[in-house]
Amino acid sequence: MRQVYQGNLLGARFPSARTPSVEYLLERQLGEGSTAMAYLGLRVAGDGATPVVLKVTLPAFARKTEQTALIVARKEFESLARMTSRVPPSPFVVRLYDAGEVSYAMPGRTVTLPWLALEYVHGGVEGTTLEERLAHSLRTTGYGFDRARAARLVEHLCMGLAEAHDVGIIHRDVTPNNVLCCGVGGTELFKLSDFGIARPKGLEVTLGVSVLGTPGYMPPEQLGVGEIGTYSDVFSVAAVVYQALAGTPYFTARSPIEALTQGQAASRTPLAAGKHLVPELRQDEATCRELDVVLAQASAADPAQRPASTRNLASELIALLVPRQSASTGGVMLRNTLMSPVAPDQRWVVRHAPGDDRVVHSAAWDSDGRCFAATSRGLELWDGTTWIGATDDQFPVPSGMRCVQRVGPGRWLVGGARAVLAEVASRGTARVIRGPDERWTFTIASGDPDDLDVFVAHAPGQPPALVAFLGGRWLKPLVVTDAAFIASLSRLDDDHWLVTGRSVHQRGFAGVFAPLRWELETITVAENRAYVASAGQHERSHALAAGAGGRVVELEEYRVRQLDLPEPVDLSAAALDIVGRRWVGSAGTLWVSAGENSSWVRAWSDPQWSAPIVSLYADVGLVVALTADGAVLENRTSRSEIGAAMVRRASDRPL
Repeated sequence: MRQVYQGNLLGARFPSARTPSVEYLLERQLGEGSTAMAYLGLRVAGDGATPVVLKVTLPAFARKTEQTALIVARKEFESLARMTSRVPPSPFVVRLYDAGEVSYAMPGRTVTLPWLALEYVHGGVEGTTLEERLAHSLRTTGYGFDRARAARLVEHLCMGLAEAHDVGIIHRDVTPNNVLCCGVGGTELFKLSDFGIARPKGLEVTLGVSVLGTPGYMPPEQLGVGEIGTYSDVFSVAAVVYQALAGTPYFTARSPIEALTQGQAASRTPLAAGKHLVPELRQDEATCRELDVVLAQASAADPAQRPASTRNLASELIALLVPRQSASTGGVMLRNTLMSPVAPDQRWVVRHAPGDDRVVHSAAWDSDGRCFAATSRGLELWDGTTWIGATDDQFPVPSGMRCVQRVGPGRWLVGGARAVLAEVASRGTARVIRGPDERWTFTIASGDPDDLDVFVAHAPGQPPALVAFLGGRWLKPLVVTDAAFIASLSRLDDDHWLVTGRSVHQRGFAGVFAPLRWELETITVAENRAYVASAGQHERSHALAAGAGGRVVELEEYRVRQLDLPEPVDLSAAALDIVGRRWVGSAGTLWVSAGENSSWVRAWSDPQWSAPIVSLYADVGLVVALTADGAVLENRTSRSEIGAAMVRRASDRPL
């Protein structure tokens, strides 16, 4: 029998309709709109707990029009379910975890409240929404997004919308508040959220509202002057991209009438009029003029004049936004935006408990806390709440995959036996690459397969080899005759990789590999049994190696420092975040050092975790540790940092 709730829902537990052992605990109210309430909650399962955002229909709205509340809940559920049911799911759309209904007692009547459990997006110090990140950039640097960051925004936003359009969804409310963000620098990820007024095909419902959308971003056809289509979202993207570059709105409309007038105007505001345009782009007058043309076409009053799809718009904009080879302000701007990173606190939460019988061979992380892994069970996705196996139908690659490398948001390169590499994403296997020697098993990958990638290859009875893949061609392998095995490989800068392992003399070794020069230069390191883990931030020419006996070696712009732990623990994982904090892990222990002159501090410890930590992801405000048996431990610096789209805006939209 369904439980009937009344009064304040804080502390309520909603049982999952999909998984009997799962329930959702409503911990804290985030915001209230005219139709729904947003709560910060926990997905509680037998093997761990995960933060989620719960959108619950307001009792007053349900009482007034209960049937409409159920219909709009179905609309958003269908919109998100169509895009997040793949393994791995789209990284560019906020994920739907669960949905259900609860009974709520009001004076004289009990109503049904639909609810959705949505992905928690951790924005860190720069903010969770695009609006917050743009404001942070303006506040800390005085400028909008640089070319590389704007290109990344365009790619993610347009791909997310393209995937929505492919399954018959038109978003209809693309705004800076409905784009959620996580990660920093090259790992920054933009996600579409708030599908409350999206229009799925097959769910044509009139909600009794003549205008749906946000003035300043919605096209004229959403104001009743034409048919709505995928081209309507193209218009909104143009407005968002202009604002990200110029730092000021493309359209200043605050009402539907103003939005109609400005949307139908013949001219558009040029980028050069934006006082916050980055200097490197402002000085490139030709590119600014070309961008003005593309943005004006994308926001044309007549939908027929706009690009045919968001994919087409992305290809035009990215070609113009790709940074020139000359000096850019991007690196300086990024450092300025992170001048005061938040220190990690002690709120470590078990997302998945230890004790599984899987063995994790290799894992690679996206900045939203999801990872793709090669395990003893095959290819698996950690989706933030549970492990999901990838089926052979989705990824028709040979068995025996041993390494995973992230190549982009939601895209991974997996490799293993018979020298096979395959790029996988939410749509399946994108391409297969075969190495020149079928005897090889690829065990480690690091770099960029579209530019310069480096692999560790093992063949029976032979020493390990370092093999580079440059622009679609294999370079001559470098056989490392002095190595008994190579345990880790991390990119130090554009042309060099840190290599670690154990020598044939049973001692730890480390070296710097330059694939274009076919050289491996050995580094003098303190003696131990092996250096088994490493991490790199190649934008900073910074890398770290860790191994047996608490030995830690750091390379920063080719300076070598020994940074050993105060205890002789055997380290098995390492990570560097963008601001230079060092993380190392062993079985049941994590250590952190905040900077060059900082000592190591024990950040977490649990002697019951007997499996070694084999993978670490470290960002500003987010650290995730993965053990060899698939246990997941996470630290989020501030649980109060939830996306403003969920706090201020999501609850203003229908479910």
